[in-house]
Amino acid sequence: IDQPFEGERHALRGKKATPAYPVKELGGMLFAYLGPAPAPELPEYDPFTMKGAIRAIGKTIIPCNWLQCMENSADPVHTEWLHGALIEYVKEKQGLQTATNRSHVKIAFDETPHGFVKRRLYKGQSEDAADWTTGHPVLFPNMLVTGNSGRWQQRSMQIRVPIDDENTMHYWYSVFVPPEGAATPARLLKDVPVYEPKIRNAD
Repeated sequence: IDQPFEGERHALRGKKATPAYPVKELGGMLFAYLGPAPAPELPEYDPFTMKGAIRAIGKTIIPCNWLQCMENSADPVHTEWLHGALIEYVKEKQGLQTATNRSHVKIAFDETPHGFVKRRLYKGQSEDAADWTTGHPVLFPNMLVTGNSGRWQQRSMQIRVPIDDENTMHYWYSVFVPPEGAATPARLLKDVPVYEPKIRNAD
């Protein structure tokens, strides 16, 4: 906000200011609100507030519009083709045998006050599988929640922040909660490490 080379009597001195925005820390991330006042309350979704959890944040710039990321998140069957059939095809071309693909038996969507939940049932899964009973919440306008309930409970949020029409800042917010009765080492609770995965390999 300094004005280089302008004296004390400059006509604009004291009449211009840089706007400030409210910022709130939650779960190791900083959220800024850039809209009109008053600022709405920041939703305290459980991955940000789980007690005794280990957290890590991945971030990278993806060269596509943020709505393309969200459209991908809204499609439960893309896992069968993109993460399944495509991976098998690529591995086969490399001379490797893999069987990662699972076909879908059925899908469903449930509307919620903050978006919707997409649910899927893979061939061989029973209807008490978390993919079907819990599903994956899509929180409008820019978040997807995934997770599992193994020995270590894990939750992940994919958060897409538009940069411009062709680039998106993509965050992977991962939370790990230890089994009941197991204490998380204090050193793992102190900091939230940030890593930057590469979206392209050497090829």
